[in-house]
Amino acid sequence: DLYQHERSAVFARTWQAVGRAAQVERPGEYFAGCACQRPYVVLRDQTGALRAWANVCRHHAAEVVQGCGRLTELVCPY
Repeated sequence: DLYQHERSAVFARTWQAVGRAAQVERPGEYFAGCACQRPYVVLRDQTGALRAWANVCRHHAAEVVQGCGRLTELVCPY
């Protein structure tokens, strides 16, 4: 019960550190993970901006990427 309370009252309402900017130095680099049972992906876009999203597609809720690497676009596995 305490974990569920902390998850909704603390973690869901504040920014959480999940990695380092050095992990995504170049455009297209990404890393994925899971925090509080919510999958995320962090990437450096083509303009050099740092971005983070839920790592699920909207139509199947499938995990879009795994691990880390470099890509040119996020594509649903379906």
